[in-house]
Amino acid sequence: MNAKINYLRSFGKHNVGAIVAIERNESKGDNLWARRRYFMSGAVDQLFAGSNEEKDNTGRGFDYARLNYFGRLSYNYDEKYLFDFNWRYDGSQNFPSHRRFGFFPGVSAGWVLSRENFWKNNVGSTVDYFKLRASYGQMGNDQVDPFQYLNTFNIAGGGMVFGDKLYQGIYALRIPNENITWEVSNNLDVAIEAKFFNGLIGLEAEYFRTHRYSILTTRSASVPIYTGLTLPDENIGKVENQGIDLHLTHKRTVRKFTYEVVANISHARNRIVFWDEVPNVPEWQRSTGKQIGANLYYEAIGIFRDQKAIDDYPHIGGAVPGDVIFRDVNEDGQINDLDRVRVNRSEYPTWNYGLTLGADYKGFDLTMLWQAATGSSQYIRTESGLIGNFPMKIAADRWTEDNIDASMPRPYDRDREYWVSRPNTFWLWDTDYLRLKTLEIGYSVSERLRKKAGLEELRVYISGQNLLTFDKVKIFDPESPTGSGQFYPQTRIFNAGLNVTF
Repeated sequence: MNAKINYLRSFGKHNVGAIVAIERNESKGDNLWARRRYFMSGAVDQLFAGSNEEKDNTGRGFDYARLNYFGRLSYNYDEKYLFDFNWRYDGSQNFPSHRRFGFFPGVSAGWVLSRENFWKNNVGSTVDYFKLRASYGQMGNDQVDPFQYLNTFNIAGGGMVFGDKLYQGIYALRIPNENITWEVSNNLDVAIEAKFFNGLIGLEAEYFRTHRYSILTTRSASVPIYTGLTLPDENIGKVENQGIDLHLTHKRTVRKFTYEVVANISHARNRIVFWDEVPNVPEWQRSTGKQIGANLYYEAIGIFRDQKAIDDYPHIGGAVPGDVIFRDVNEDGQINDLDRVRVNRSEYPTWNYGLTLGADYKGFDLTMLWQAATGSSQYIRTESGLIGNFPMKIAADRWTEDNIDASMPRPYDRDREYWVSRPNTFWLWDTDYLRLKTLEIGYSVSERLRKKAGLEELRVYISGQNLLTFDKVKIFDPESPTGSGQFYPQTRIFNAGLNVTF
């Protein structure tokens, strides 16, 4: 069921608009080839829950429905004062009936100061456009494991034997929580937009903050393991993300030479505000207050050059010369899990940069795009390293008895999984980079020559992608996701072309 009402009316410089809508989404799915007659007293009609004779067949079926009400009210006075109010009232079957619906409003407002007389009379000749805008609103998330408020069961693997027959069994999957509801996100955005010197320079600066709460997570971290309890998810998690976006533009024509500069800078950092973290965790291992995805690592402080160095410092049992030295963080004279440190970095950069440069002169044109990212790290270890294969950079200057001052530790294999079982900062590499992403140079033949040849357009060009990269990793692509060695690097591409329009 879908219904929508629109309203728009103008009163002189006043513009008012409104939208109210109702939307109902329903879907059903069933693997028809797997359907069979009801069994087990008609409870489930899918083969995966069938008798032992049909244990190698499977199928599934589902019903899904959502009900949404939403609307918007807009007001605009002379393109000077802008106001929007929007709302959603959403219902999801993933939550129990008394917590099923959530109301999520939002409001935004803008003020174009450059249309005010006091602005025009004072700074209008320099700042010819200036706008303030802000918004605040809520969003709800129901994309979670469904039916956590119900007792759910699964089919037991082996079944049970009574007499001479094998009967299928079931077991409870979890403890239900009858009070789960929507995860909620509060979003704040404040920005300015400005143009200077008749549009010669453009600026857009924005601050954003997202506070997510009522995130479904368990309290099991504070329940002793020996109780054997597995608690259900509760709406207790909180995370926060905030940052800035900056967009700058500059375009100018000087006689026959035109150039343009577009720059983007973005900074965002998230942190875990609350989850049920074990209360006696050492401060240097706590994840609360740290980035999402910040992991625990042994802190590498060097390489054992010889046996004497091993004897003089706490170490993992069985350590040999060429192994990485782990710092004794709590200074208890031994190396164990309590010496791992939470490193407040992840594979996702906290700063992103972009710079587009363009120029045109007497038919020649040039465009290039630079991109960069900082604040991220990757744990560098190839899959092949498990069977004794290493990148040349690691193998060439590895520790040996003849090269005890090497920059890399000794090689390892599956018989001694020293690095695999103990992630450490020696292999946590800084993946900051600067890359010339694209470059294109072209020439458009003059109109006079094109007319002689009977052509509307004629342009030749050469271009390239991923031409230059400046980074500290060198042996892997710094943009690759975690496990860099298992991904094919970005390819350097060169093109030459001809565009002809008759």
